[in-house]
Amino acid sequence: MGKFKRIDTSIEGVFIIEPTVFGDNRGYFMETYSKPDFEEIGITNEFVQDNQSKSRKGVLRGLHFQTENTQAKLVRCIKGEVFDVAVDLRPGSKTYGKWEGVILSEENKKMFLIPRGFAHGFLVLSDEAEFAYKCDDIYNHSAEGGLKWNDPEIGIVWPEVSGMTPDEYLTSEKDAVWPSLAELRKTDLFQNLKWIEGEKMINLVKAKQYFKKYASQYDMNHPRIRLKAVHMYHVAENARKIAEMINLSQEEQDLAELIGLLHDIGRFDQWKFYQTYSDKLSIDHGQKSVEVLFGEKEIRNFIEDEQYDRIIEKAINNHNKFEIEKGLTEQELLHSKIVRDADNLDIFKNVLENEPENYTHLGSQNVAKEVLSPEFFEDFKKEHTLLYSKAKTDMDIMVAIIAHIYAINFKETLQMIKENDYIRKFVRHIKAQDEYTKQKLDEIADYAMDYVERRIREEKV
Repeated sequence: MGKFKRIDTSIEGVFIIEPTVFGDNRGYFMETYSKPDFEEIGITNEFVQDNQSKSRKGVLRGLHFQTENTQAKLVRCIKGEVFDVAVDLRPGSKTYGKWEGVILSEENKKMFLIPRGFAHGFLVLSDEAEFAYKCDDIYNHSAEGGLKWNDPEIGIVWPEVSGMTPDEYLTSEKDAVWPSLAELRKTDLFQNLKWIEGEKMINLVKAKQYFKKYASQYDMNHPRIRLKAVHMYHVAENARKIAEMINLSQEEQDLAELIGLLHDIGRFDQWKFYQTYSDKLSIDHGQKSVEVLFGEKEIRNFIEDEQYDRIIEKAINNHNKFEIEKGLTEQELLHSKIVRDADNLDIFKNVLENEPENYTHLGSQNVAKEVLSPEFFEDFKKEHTLLYSKAKTDMDIMVAIIAHIYAINFKETLQMIKENDYIRKFVRHIKAQDEYTKQKLDEIADYAMDYVERRIREEKV
């Protein structure tokens, strides 16, 4: 059993979450959030802001939403008791205009996940309550929106508050004058429908759930196959981080993450049929990934709409090429660059966390004993990526991995390489035994770091 139990409600995407609580005569301990554990129960929101409020009995806050920077929220009551409500405002939803409510308290320790595309509010039932919540986008004062808390069309059944009538509930001046759902429908805000992302074009929760199902067809007990699946998750995270750092929209960040998740999906068949990840000895894994997604029609299991198909196809096909093909659109080129950077970042990280032999292409059982080819050393200093197919030894392959720095596109990625000291750590991790090779690897590390710092300076000019 996992640390968290997800309880589905009458509205798709709205969940009650129960944490595992460890109690004894001293008190209790519980985790209130863990990204990997939440992903196991199908919740993949990237939370970026935590908020907390304190309210007295009878305070009603809501019903709130934002017209931009729309937010999913994970809410809980850390002191006292509240009645928490979510109202579905997603266009086309079968539960549009419906609501779901739950009692949250310091006693039951339940949490409530409210997706994007919902209005949210709560009523304090205890003498006072402290309320905490995580959001997956920032607060935007200029984009505040709201709904009338007692709109009869919505029909929320608010519980009684001891000693008070609904007319005596305490609301802010702003909350007291929000429009009804009928009034909201008539506004330009509602007609344009740009402010709600509820059923987003890219549903990463569903995509990751299907990816897990797809990958389970292969032997996940095999270390090389399992490592590749983990790599794809990491590249997805890196791609989103890069997209966020270069200030792309939420939808573009979602697209970058999806491409990162799928970029190596052809690797599973590559290992299954050829028992190698060497493209030289088998197939072009980028092309194989495109074939799996678009030839075998797997893409529709990850994203229903066809709008981004060409961008996904081009980015994945180009992620492992020596150079990005010419003639791409601006968006195709952008996402090709993002996934290449994200892939290269995780290659450095993964080699450091695993034995170098997991990344050999020529079958070496002990990379430390391999010798670097002099011509490969000279080629490295020419500041371009090195073809794995030209490698004569698996030590050459290690140097070809370091040469990935020459393919980095964004200064933000270079900064991460520098801050994490990936190059020098990589060289130390190889533990070369041959004296010539040790000397040349140290020179390569110095040369590579000089290149990284030079590129960062040039990008800032």
